Amino acid sequence: MANEYTVSSGAPLEDVVQTAYSKATELAFQPNLYFAQFAQGKKWDVRRGDPMPGDTVTFTIYNNLSPATTELSDEYSDVTRVPMTETQKSIALKEYGNVVTLTNKLRITAFDNIDLAAARVVGNNMGVSIDFISRAAYDAQIGSSYVTYAGGGSTPTGIGPSDMVTA
Repeated sequence: MANEYTVSSGAPLEDVVQTAYSKATELAFQPNLYFAQFAQGKKWDVRRGDPMPGDTVTFTIYNNLSPATTELSDEYSDVTRVPMTETQKSIALKEYGNVVTLTNKLRITAFDNIDLAAARVVGNNMGVSIDFISRAAYDAQIGSSYVTYAGGGSTPTGIGPSDMVTA
């Protein structure tokens, strides 16, 4: 005769059964970063030292050449020279950041790898923060030569439903 045990409402083992899920999914559903991809980085000269908040950094932006749409008349003809132009943009460095504090008790008693979770949370915060800062810098350039709006408008409000963005 087989022994059977049925868990019914109020049975002593009912409290042992818990709903479980993988904590790995918690950080998998983070927002996509869109604006940070348009930010430009700059490498530093080791001899000069690391830049500090408040230092001014100048970026050189090389303008594209106009498309060459006229064919050459024959193999002996030469192309016409065109000048290469650039624009410079100076910015002041600023420092941002968050920090978390972990205790030894938390590290010892936590079920998860709390150091790995903290690194992921801080790293995600850095990415989202950079994306927000990049978006604010992009939005501040309304009407400048750095932003082109669909339909040839100069502000976001000038974009109409029939304006299409094309590559």
